Amino acid sequence: MEITAELEAQLRDHPEDVDSHLVYADWLQSRGDPHGELIAIQHALATKPTAALKREQSAWFARHFKKPTRVELTWTRGFVRELTIKRLGPSDVDPTRELLQHPACRFLDKLAIAEQRFPTWIETLVEVAP
Repeated sequence: MEITAELEAQLRDHPEDVDSHLVYADWLQSRGDPHGELIAIQHALATKPTAALKREQSAWFARHFKKPTRVELTWTRGFVRELTIKRLGPSDVDPTRELLQHPACRFLDKLAIAEQRFPTWIETLVEVAP
């Protein structure tokens, strides 16, 4: 089994395993993937939050991640673990679909829909949710 499959299985099955997250971050960064940087930043923030790290995280999001409106995200070491859709209408489907397909949502543990106004949305979720 290659390193990515092993690491991803470990991350999925043991989200609290900090060492696996850090190894994965290093592996991603060695391949030029900016997601590895986010994992490292969020780990550092969880360990010792500073204003500089918060600015670094904000800058990373500004460069690499567009959050759809009307959603709340709970991040843990570079991954969205909880996603709450506050209100959903037809114009929200494509951006939310893109979000669910983003590598950061690969290990999503909880998905909640606070208010649904677009009846076929559940079918879309079933198609794309991790």
